[in-house]
Amino acid sequence: MAEKVLQSIDKAKPEVLIEVAVIEVDRSFDRTLGLQPPSSTSAAFSTGTTTTTTGTGGTTSTTTTPVNNVTIKNLPKIGSGNFSITIPSSTLDAVYKRTKAKVLQNPSLRAADGKPAKLRIGTKQPVAQGSFQPTFAGNIGGTPVVNFTTIDVGVNLDMTPRVLLNRDISMTIKVAVNAIAGFENFSGIRYPVLTNREIEHDIRLKEGESSVIGGIITDSDSVSVNGVAGVSRIPLLKYLFSTETKNRTEAEIIIVITPHIVRLPEYLEDDYASIALLGAGNSPRFIGRPIQLSGDNPLAGKAAQPGAGQPATTPGGPFGAPAQPQATPANAPRLASVKLTPSSTEVAVGSRVGVSAMIENAQNVYALSFSLAFDPKVLKLVEVQNGGFLSGDGKIIALAPRIENEAGQTVVSITRPPESSGMSGNGVLLNLSFETLAAGTSAISFTQANIRDLNQTTLPASFSSTQVTVK
Repeated sequence: MAEKVLQSIDKAKPEVLIEVAVIEVDRSFDRTLGLQPPSSTSAAFSTGTTTTTTGTGGTTSTTTTPVNNVTIKNLPKIGSGNFSITIPSSTLDAVYKRTKAKVLQNPSLRAADGKPAKLRIGTKQPVAQGSFQPTFAGNIGGTPVVNFTTIDVGVNLDMTPRVLLNRDISMTIKVAVNAIAGFENFSGIRYPVLTNREIEHDIRLKEGESSVIGGIITDSDSVSVNGVAGVSRIPLLKYLFSTETKNRTEAEIIIVITPHIVRLPEYLEDDYASIALLGAGNSPRFIGRPIQLSGDNPLAGKAAQPGAGQPATTPGGPFGAPAQPQATPANAPRLASVKLTPSSTEVAVGSRVGVSAMIENAQNVYALSFSLAFDPKVLKLVEVQNGGFLSGDGKIIALAPRIENEAGQTVVSITRPPESSGMSGNGVLLNLSFETLAAGTSAISFTQANIRDLNQTTLPASFSSTQVTVK
Protein backbone atom coordinates (compact mmCIF):
# COMPACT_ATOMS: atom_id res chain seq x y z
CA MET A 1 0.00 0.00 0.00
CA ALA A 2 2.91 2.37 0.72
CA GLU A 3 4.19 1.80 -2.82
CA LYS A 4 0.79 2.61 -4.30
CA VAL A 5 0.43 5.76 -2.20
CA LEU A 6 3.92 6.98 -3.21
CA GLN A 7 3.24 6.23 -6.88
CA SER A 8 -0.02 8.21 -6.84
CA ILE A 9 1.32 11.32 -5.08
CA ASP A 10 4.82 11.51 -6.59
CA LYS A 11 3.75 13.86 -9.40
CA ALA A 12 5.03 17.17 -10.74
CA LYS A 13 3.28 20.11 -9.12
CA PRO A 14 0.76 22.11 -11.15
CA GLU A 15 1.83 25.55 -12.36
CA VAL A 16 -0.28 28.67 -12.66
CA LEU A 17 0.23 31.79 -14.80
CA ILE A 18 -1.18 34.82 -12.99
CA GLU A 19 -1.98 37.94 -14.98
CA VAL A 20 -2.03 41.11 -12.88
CA ALA A 21 -3.37 44.46 -14.10
CA VAL A 22 -2.71 47.44 -11.80
CA ILE A 23 -4.69 50.53 -12.80
CA GLU A 24 -4.16 53.83 -10.97
CA VAL A 25 -6.51 56.71 -11.78
CA ASP A 26 -5.71 60.21 -10.47
CA ARG A 27 -8.07 63.19 -10.77
CA SER A 28 -7.42 66.71 -9.44
CA PHE A 29 -9.41 69.96 -9.54
CA ASP A 30 -8.03 73.41 -8.63
CA ARG A 31 -9.90 76.74 -8.80
CA THR A 32 -8.89 80.21 -7.60
CA LEU A 33 -11.44 83.01 -8.05
CA GLY A 34 -11.79 86.53 -6.59
CA LEU A 35 -10.28 89.99 -6.21
CA GLN A 36 -7.53 90.35 -3.66
CA PRO A 37 -7.75 93.96 -2.31
CA PRO A 38 -4.87 95.58 -0.43
CA SER A 39 -4.92 94.49 3.16
CA SER A 40 -2.69 97.31 4.52
CA THR A 41 -1.46 100.84 3.67
CA SER A 42 1.57 102.87 4.80
CA ALA A 43 1.85 106.64 5.50
CA ALA A 44 5.12 108.65 5.37
CA PHE A 45 5.87 112.14 6.85
CA SER A 46 8.37 114.63 5.36
CA THR A 47 8.96 118.40 5.77
CA GLY A 48 11.30 118.75 2.78
CA THR A 49 14.49 120.91 2.56
CA THR A 50 15.21 122.94 -0.60
CA THR A 51 18.77 123.43 -1.77
CA THR A 52 19.68 125.95 -4.60
CA THR A 53 22.90 125.46 -6.51
CA THR A 54 24.46 128.00 -9.02
CA GLY A 55 26.57 126.42 -11.69
CA THR A 56 28.98 127.58 -14.36
CA GLY A 57 27.44 129.95 -16.93
CA GLY A 58 24.86 131.29 -14.49
CA THR A 59 22.64 128.14 -14.36
CA THR A 60 20.90 127.30 -11.11
CA SER A 61 19.31 124.02 -9.83
CA THR A 62 16.93 123.40 -6.92
CA THR A 63 16.91 120.10 -4.94
CA THR A 64 14.32 119.13 -2.29
CA THR A 65 15.36 116.52 0.27
CA PRO A 66 12.71 114.89 2.52
CA VAL A 67 13.39 115.42 6.22
CA ASN A 68 11.46 113.55 8.92
CA ASN A 69 12.74 115.70 11.78
CA VAL A 70 10.65 118.80 12.57
CA THR A 71 11.70 121.53 14.94
CA ILE A 72 9.26 122.92 17.47
CA LYS A 73 9.50 126.31 15.75
CA ASN A 74 8.10 124.84 12.49
CA LEU A 75 5.18 122.88 14.02
CA PRO A 76 2.54 125.45 12.99
CA LYS A 77 3.71 125.10 9.38
CA ILE A 78 2.91 121.33 9.11
CA GLY A 79 0.07 120.61 6.71
CA SER A 80 -1.32 117.91 4.41
CA GLY A 81 1.55 118.42 2.03
CA ASN A 82 3.94 116.88 4.52
CA PHE A 83 2.23 113.42 4.41
CA SER A 84 2.26 110.70 1.72
CA ILE A 85 0.28 107.38 1.66
CA THR A 86 1.34 104.25 -0.22
CA ILE A 87 -1.55 101.97 -1.41
CA PRO A 88 -0.58 98.47 -2.64
CA SER A 89 -2.05 97.17 -5.87
CA SER A 90 -5.05 94.78 -6.03
CA THR A 91 -4.85 91.32 -7.64
CA LEU A 92 -7.61 89.63 -9.64
CA ASP A 93 -7.36 85.80 -9.74
CA ALA A 94 -9.42 83.60 -12.06
CA VAL A 95 -7.53 80.33 -12.38
CA TYR A 96 -9.14 76.96 -13.25
CA LYS A 97 -7.16 73.73 -13.50
CA ARG A 98 -8.31 70.11 -13.97
CA THR A 99 -6.01 67.12 -14.50
CA LYS A 100 -6.59 63.42 -15.17
CA ALA A 101 -3.99 60.67 -15.21
CA LYS A 102 -4.05 56.89 -15.66
CA VAL A 103 -1.21 54.45 -15.07
CA LEU A 104 -1.54 50.86 -16.34
CA GLN A 105 0.85 48.03 -15.48
CA ASN A 106 0.19 44.49 -16.69
CA PRO A 107 2.84 42.00 -15.48
CA SER A 108 2.47 38.20 -15.51
CA LEU A 109 3.76 35.81 -12.87
CA ARG A 110 4.25 32.05 -13.09
CA ALA A 111 4.11 30.14 -9.82
CA ALA A 112 4.02 26.50 -8.78
CA ASP A 113 1.23 25.04 -6.69
CA GLY A 114 1.57 26.13 -3.06
CA LYS A 115 4.60 28.36 -3.75
CA PRO A 116 4.40 32.12 -3.04
CA ALA A 117 4.77 34.71 -5.81
CA LYS A 118 5.64 38.35 -5.10
CA LEU A 119 5.15 41.50 -7.16
CA ARG A 120 6.65 44.89 -6.26
CA ILE A 121 5.71 48.00 -8.25
CA GLY A 122 7.11 51.31 -7.02
CA THR A 123 10.28 52.63 -5.42
CA LYS A 124 12.49 51.90 -2.44
CA GLN A 125 12.67 54.69 0.15
CA PRO A 126 15.79 54.89 2.34
CA VAL A 127 15.08 55.11 6.08
CA ALA A 128 17.63 55.86 8.80
CA GLN A 129 17.91 53.64 11.86
CA GLY A 130 19.94 54.66 14.87
CA SER A 131 21.93 52.57 17.34
CA PHE A 132 24.78 52.94 19.82
CA GLN A 133 28.16 51.26 19.45
CA PRO A 134 30.09 50.83 22.72
CA THR A 135 33.50 52.44 22.80
CA PHE A 136 34.95 49.34 24.42
CA ALA A 137 33.59 46.21 26.05
CA GLY A 138 31.57 46.76 29.21
CA ASN A 139 31.16 50.51 28.67
CA ILE A 140 27.69 51.98 29.08
CA GLY A 141 26.62 54.23 26.25
CA GLY A 142 28.92 54.75 23.33
CA THR A 143 29.03 56.35 19.93
CA PRO A 144 25.72 56.77 18.02
CA VAL A 145 25.68 54.98 14.67
CA VAL A 146 23.16 55.64 11.90
CA ASN A 147 22.32 52.79 9.53
CA PHE A 148 20.15 53.05 6.44
CA THR A 149 17.63 50.53 5.21
CA THR A 150 15.01 50.64 2.47
CA ILE A 151 11.26 50.14 2.49
CA ASP A 152 9.00 49.38 -0.48
CA VAL A 153 6.79 52.29 -1.56
CA GLY A 154 4.08 51.56 -4.12
CA VAL A 155 1.99 48.44 -4.79
CA ASN A 156 3.13 45.24 -3.04
CA LEU A 157 1.33 42.04 -4.03
CA ASP A 158 1.92 38.58 -2.47
CA MET A 159 0.05 35.54 -3.85
CA THR A 160 0.08 31.81 -3.12
CA PRO A 161 -1.96 29.74 -5.66
CA ARG A 162 -3.28 26.22 -5.11
CA VAL A 163 -4.83 24.12 -7.90
CA LEU A 164 -7.83 22.06 -6.83
CA LEU A 165 -8.97 18.80 -8.38
CA ASN A 166 -11.91 20.44 -10.21
CA ARG A 167 -9.55 22.93 -11.94
CA ASP A 168 -10.51 25.72 -9.57
CA ILE A 169 -7.67 27.84 -8.22
CA SER A 170 -7.57 28.86 -4.56
CA MET A 171 -5.37 31.87 -3.86
CA THR A 172 -4.15 33.60 -0.71
CA ILE A 173 -3.67 37.25 -1.68
CA LYS A 174 -2.13 40.11 0.28
CA VAL A 175 -2.23 43.59 -1.28
CA ALA A 176 -0.43 46.54 0.35
CA VAL A 177 -0.40 50.05 -1.14
CA ASN A 178 2.13 52.38 0.51
CA ALA A 179 2.71 56.05 -0.31
CA ILE A 180 4.74 58.88 1.20
CA ALA A 181 2.47 61.40 2.96
CA GLY A 182 5.25 63.66 4.23
CA PHE A 183 8.44 63.81 6.23
CA GLU A 184 9.32 64.35 9.89
CA ASN A 185 12.62 65.88 10.92
CA PHE A 186 14.41 64.39 13.94
CA SER A 187 17.84 65.74 14.83
CA GLY A 188 18.42 66.90 11.28
CA ILE A 189 17.41 63.57 9.67
CA ARG A 190 14.24 63.33 7.58
CA TYR A 191 12.01 60.32 8.21
CA PRO A 192 9.20 59.54 5.74
CA VAL A 193 5.60 59.28 6.92
CA LEU A 194 3.85 56.47 5.00
CA THR A 195 0.18 55.85 4.30
CA ASN A 196 -0.74 52.17 4.41
CA ARG A 197 -3.71 50.50 2.73
CA GLU A 198 -3.61 46.72 3.08
CA ILE A 199 -5.97 43.88 2.09
CA GLU A 200 -5.41 40.18 2.88
CA HIS A 201 -7.95 37.50 1.96
CA ASP A 202 -8.48 34.03 0.46
CA ILE A 203 -10.36 33.68 -2.81
CA ARG A 204 -11.33 30.83 -5.12
CA LEU A 205 -11.51 31.37 -8.88
CA LYS A 206 -12.22 29.27 -11.91
CA GLU A 207 -9.54 29.05 -14.58
CA GLY A 208 -9.59 32.30 -16.56
CA GLU A 209 -11.95 34.05 -14.12
CA SER A 210 -10.91 37.53 -12.99
CA SER A 211 -11.04 38.99 -9.50
CA VAL A 212 -11.20 42.78 -9.17
CA ILE A 213 -9.84 44.42 -6.03
CA GLY A 214 -11.16 47.97 -5.90
CA GLY A 215 -12.18 50.58 -3.40
CA ILE A 216 -8.61 51.63 -2.56
CA ILE A 217 -9.50 55.32 -2.81
CA THR A 218 -7.90 58.50 -1.49
CA ASP A 219 -10.17 61.57 -1.58
CA SER A 220 -9.18 65.01 -0.26
CA ASP A 221 -11.16 68.28 -0.47
CA SER A 222 -9.93 71.67 0.79
CA VAL A 223 -11.24 75.28 0.60
CA SER A 224 -9.25 78.38 1.62
CA VAL A 225 -10.41 82.02 1.64
CA ASN A 226 -8.07 85.05 1.78
CA GLY A 227 -9.51 88.54 1.97
CA VAL A 228 -11.12 91.24 4.09
CA ALA A 229 -12.61 89.88 7.29
CA GLY A 230 -16.41 89.95 7.41
CA VAL A 231 -16.93 90.95 3.78
CA SER A 232 -15.52 87.61 2.57
CA ARG A 233 -18.67 85.86 3.89
CA ILE A 234 -21.20 87.92 1.90
CA PRO A 235 -22.44 86.12 -1.24
CA LEU A 236 -21.30 87.55 -4.58
CA LEU A 237 -19.58 90.51 -2.86
CA LYS A 238 -17.03 88.16 -1.38
CA TYR A 239 -15.41 87.78 -4.82
CA LEU A 240 -14.70 91.57 -4.85
CA PHE A 241 -13.00 91.62 -1.45
CA SER A 242 -11.50 88.10 -1.14
CA THR A 243 -10.03 85.20 -3.07
CA GLU A 244 -11.43 81.65 -2.72
CA THR A 245 -9.24 78.66 -3.55
CA LYS A 246 -10.76 75.16 -3.92
CA ASN A 247 -8.66 72.00 -4.29
CA ARG A 248 -10.00 68.46 -4.78
CA THR A 249 -7.84 65.38 -5.34
CA GLU A 250 -9.02 61.82 -6.02
CA ALA A 251 -6.82 58.75 -6.45
CA GLU A 252 -8.07 55.18 -6.95
CA ILE A 253 -6.18 51.93 -7.43
CA ILE A 254 -7.83 48.92 -9.11
CA ILE A 255 -6.11 45.52 -9.24
CA VAL A 256 -7.37 42.77 -11.57
CA ILE A 257 -6.04 39.21 -11.04
CA THR A 258 -6.66 36.44 -13.62
CA PRO A 259 -5.12 32.95 -13.10
CA HIS A 260 -4.51 30.37 -15.86
CA ILE A 261 -3.41 26.76 -15.42
CA VAL A 262 -0.40 25.97 -17.61
CA ARG A 263 0.60 22.54 -16.27
CA LEU A 264 -1.20 19.72 -14.48
CA PRO A 265 0.10 16.49 -12.93
CA GLU A 266 0.05 13.42 -15.18
CA TYR A 267 -2.38 11.13 -13.39
CA LEU A 268 -2.90 7.51 -14.42
CA GLU A 269 -6.04 5.48 -14.09
CA ASP A 270 -4.57 3.44 -11.23
CA ASP A 271 -4.09 6.65 -9.22
CA TYR A 272 -7.87 6.87 -8.79
CA ALA A 273 -8.40 3.22 -7.91
CA SER A 274 -9.52 2.35 -4.40
CA ILE A 275 -7.11 0.90 -1.84
CA ALA A 276 -8.18 -2.17 0.12
CA LEU A 277 -6.47 -3.89 3.05
CA LEU A 278 -7.02 -7.43 4.26
CA GLY A 279 -6.84 -8.11 7.96
CA ALA A 280 -6.06 -5.72 10.83
CA GLY A 281 -3.63 -5.17 13.67
CA ASN A 282 0.06 -5.68 13.00
CA SER A 283 -0.27 -7.88 9.90
CA PRO A 284 -2.47 -6.20 7.26
CA ARG A 285 -2.14 -7.26 3.64
CA PHE A 286 -2.56 -4.97 0.63
CA ILE A 287 -5.10 -6.30 -1.87
CA GLY A 288 -4.01 -5.28 -5.34
CA ARG A 289 -1.29 -5.65 -7.94
CA PRO A 290 2.34 -4.83 -7.02
CA ILE A 291 3.71 -1.54 -8.28
CA GLN A 292 7.32 -1.20 -9.43
CA LEU A 293 8.87 2.10 -8.32
CA SER A 294 12.30 1.70 -10.00
CA GLY A 295 13.42 0.49 -13.41
CA ASP A 296 10.83 -0.01 -16.15
CA ASN A 297 7.43 1.07 -14.84
CA PRO A 298 4.71 -1.12 -16.33
CA LEU A 299 2.13 1.62 -15.64
CA ALA A 300 3.99 4.44 -17.43
CA GLY A 301 2.45 5.64 -20.67
CA LYS A 302 -0.59 3.36 -20.55
CA ALA A 303 -3.56 2.84 -18.34
CA ALA A 304 -3.67 -0.20 -16.09
CA GLN A 305 -5.47 -3.19 -17.53
CA PRO A 306 -8.32 -4.58 -15.44
CA GLY A 307 -7.38 -7.77 -13.74
CA ALA A 308 -9.43 -10.75 -12.77
CA GLY A 309 -12.48 -9.72 -10.84
CA GLN A 310 -11.84 -6.01 -11.48
CA PRO A 311 -14.17 -3.81 -13.54
CA ALA A 312 -13.01 -2.14 -16.75
CA THR A 313 -13.16 1.64 -16.63
CA THR A 314 -12.44 4.42 -19.05
CA PRO A 315 -9.62 6.91 -18.46
CA GLY A 316 -10.65 9.99 -16.57
CA GLY A 317 -10.52 11.65 -13.22
CA PRO A 318 -10.74 15.07 -11.63
CA PHE A 319 -8.80 16.79 -14.47
CA GLY A 320 -10.46 14.98 -17.35
CA ALA A 321 -13.76 13.42 -18.23
CA PRO A 322 -15.15 11.43 -15.28
CA ALA A 323 -14.71 7.70 -15.45
CA GLN A 324 -17.96 6.05 -16.52
CA PRO A 325 -18.67 2.42 -15.63
CA GLN A 326 -19.61 0.16 -18.52
CA ALA A 327 -23.33 -0.35 -18.81
CA THR A 328 -24.70 -3.86 -18.23
CA PRO A 329 -27.96 -5.25 -19.44
CA ALA A 330 -28.94 -6.20 -15.88
CA ASN A 331 -32.23 -5.01 -14.51
CA ALA A 332 -32.31 -1.99 -12.20
CA PRO A 333 -31.66 -3.06 -8.62
CA ARG A 334 -34.41 -2.99 -6.06
CA LEU A 335 -34.35 -0.59 -3.14
CA ALA A 336 -32.26 -2.05 -0.34
CA SER A 337 -33.07 -1.26 3.28
CA VAL A 338 -30.61 -0.88 6.16
CA LYS A 339 -32.08 -0.77 9.67
CA LEU A 340 -30.57 -0.25 13.12
CA THR A 341 -32.07 -2.68 15.63
CA PRO A 342 -31.08 -2.46 19.33
CA SER A 343 -31.08 -5.51 21.55
CA SER A 344 -33.13 -3.54 24.09
CA THR A 345 -34.72 -0.11 23.91
CA GLU A 346 -34.43 0.48 27.70
CA VAL A 347 -31.22 -0.31 29.59
CA ALA A 348 -29.68 0.61 32.92
CA VAL A 349 -26.73 2.94 33.52
CA GLY A 350 -23.38 1.14 33.45
CA SER A 351 -24.52 -1.75 31.27
CA ARG A 352 -24.00 -2.56 27.61
CA VAL A 353 -26.44 -2.60 24.73
CA GLY A 354 -25.94 -4.06 21.26
CA VAL A 355 -27.17 -2.49 18.03
CA SER A 356 -27.29 -4.52 14.80
CA ALA A 357 -27.18 -3.02 11.32
CA MET A 358 -29.44 -5.30 9.24
CA ILE A 359 -29.87 -5.20 5.45
CA GLU A 360 -32.83 -6.41 3.37
CA ASN A 361 -33.33 -6.77 -0.40
CA ALA A 362 -29.58 -6.51 -1.04
CA GLN A 363 -28.41 -7.04 -4.62
CA ASN A 364 -24.75 -7.42 -5.56
CA VAL A 365 -23.52 -5.45 -2.49
CA TYR A 366 -19.75 -5.18 -2.60
CA ALA A 367 -18.93 -2.35 -0.14
CA LEU A 368 -20.65 -0.23 2.47
CA SER A 369 -19.61 2.97 4.22
CA PHE A 370 -21.58 5.10 6.66
CA SER A 371 -21.34 7.59 9.51
CA LEU A 372 -23.29 7.20 12.75
CA ALA A 373 -24.11 9.92 15.27
CA PHE A 374 -25.10 9.43 18.92
CA ASP A 375 -25.18 11.39 22.19
CA PRO A 376 -21.69 11.16 23.77
CA LYS A 377 -23.12 12.07 27.21
CA VAL A 378 -25.39 9.02 27.22
CA LEU A 379 -23.61 6.36 25.10
CA LYS A 380 -20.04 5.30 24.36
CA LEU A 381 -19.23 3.07 21.37
CA VAL A 382 -16.94 0.26 22.51
CA GLU A 383 -16.66 -2.19 19.60
CA VAL A 384 -17.67 -2.73 15.96
CA GLN A 385 -17.81 -6.34 14.71
CA ASN A 386 -18.62 -8.00 11.39
CA GLY A 387 -22.18 -9.25 11.19
CA GLY A 388 -21.38 -11.98 8.63
CA PHE A 389 -23.51 -10.88 5.64
CA LEU A 390 -20.64 -9.75 3.37
CA SER A 391 -18.48 -12.71 4.43
CA GLY A 392 -21.20 -15.33 4.02
CA ASP A 393 -19.26 -17.11 1.25
CA GLY A 394 -16.16 -17.50 3.40
CA LYS A 395 -14.28 -14.49 2.01
CA ILE A 396 -12.32 -12.34 4.43
CA ILE A 397 -13.60 -8.78 4.34
CA ALA A 398 -11.82 -5.52 5.22
CA LEU A 399 -13.49 -3.72 8.13
CA ALA A 400 -12.19 -0.26 9.08
CA PRO A 401 -14.05 1.54 11.91
CA ARG A 402 -13.03 4.98 13.21
CA ILE A 403 -14.61 5.72 16.60
CA GLU A 404 -14.78 9.30 17.91
CA ASN A 405 -16.63 9.13 21.23
CA GLU A 406 -15.74 12.71 22.19
CA ALA A 407 -17.63 14.01 19.15
CA GLY A 408 -20.37 11.37 19.36
CA GLN A 409 -19.80 9.84 15.94
CA THR A 410 -18.16 6.94 14.15
CA VAL A 411 -17.20 6.24 10.53
CA VAL A 412 -17.27 2.61 9.35
CA SER A 413 -16.14 1.16 6.01
CA ILE A 414 -16.54 -2.50 5.06
CA THR A 415 -15.37 -3.96 1.70
CA ARG A 416 -15.15 -7.39 0.11
CA PRO A 417 -11.91 -8.61 -1.59
CA PRO A 418 -11.29 -7.38 -5.18
CA GLU A 419 -11.50 -10.83 -6.73
CA SER A 420 -14.92 -11.58 -5.23
CA SER A 421 -18.42 -10.65 -6.39
CA GLY A 422 -21.17 -8.87 -4.49
CA MET A 423 -23.63 -10.41 -2.03
CA SER A 424 -27.43 -10.48 -2.29
CA GLY A 425 -30.25 -11.24 0.12
CA ASN A 426 -30.90 -10.39 3.77
CA GLY A 427 -28.63 -10.50 6.80
CA VAL A 428 -26.67 -8.65 9.48
CA LEU A 429 -23.98 -6.27 8.25
CA LEU A 430 -22.44 -5.15 11.54
CA ASN A 431 -22.84 -5.49 15.30
CA LEU A 432 -22.13 -2.42 17.40
CA SER A 433 -21.64 -2.53 21.17
CA PHE A 434 -22.42 0.59 23.25
CA GLU A 435 -21.72 1.30 26.92
CA THR A 436 -24.27 3.41 28.80
CA LEU A 437 -22.84 6.41 30.67
CA ALA A 438 -25.76 8.42 32.09
CA ALA A 439 -29.52 8.50 32.18
CA GLY A 440 -31.24 9.92 29.13
CA THR A 441 -32.41 9.15 25.62
CA SER A 442 -29.95 9.00 22.72
CA ALA A 443 -30.80 8.69 19.05
CA ILE A 444 -28.51 6.55 16.89
CA SER A 445 -28.84 7.82 13.34
CA PHE A 446 -27.11 7.72 9.96
CA THR A 447 -25.57 11.06 8.98
CA GLN A 448 -24.10 9.77 5.72
CA ALA A 449 -24.29 6.31 4.15
CA ASN A 450 -24.02 4.58 0.78
CA ILE A 451 -23.93 1.05 -0.63
CA ARG A 452 -21.80 0.22 -3.71
CA ASP A 453 -21.56 -2.70 -6.09
CA LEU A 454 -18.47 -4.20 -7.73
CA ASN A 455 -18.27 -1.30 -10.24
CA GLN A 456 -18.28 1.22 -7.37
CA THR A 457 -21.75 2.37 -8.41
CA THR A 458 -23.97 3.62 -5.60
CA LEU A 459 -27.01 1.39 -5.16
CA PRO A 460 -30.42 2.77 -4.16
CA ALA A 461 -31.06 2.19 -0.48
CA SER A 462 -32.96 3.54 2.49
CA PHE A 463 -31.52 3.93 5.99
CA SER A 464 -33.54 4.02 9.21
CA SER A 465 -32.38 5.11 12.67
CA THR A 466 -33.24 4.05 16.22
CA GLN A 467 -32.95 5.30 19.81
CA VAL A 468 -32.02 3.90 23.21
CA THR A 469 -33.33 5.03 26.61
CA VAL A 470 -30.99 4.76 29.61
CA LYS A 471 -32.55 4.73 33.10
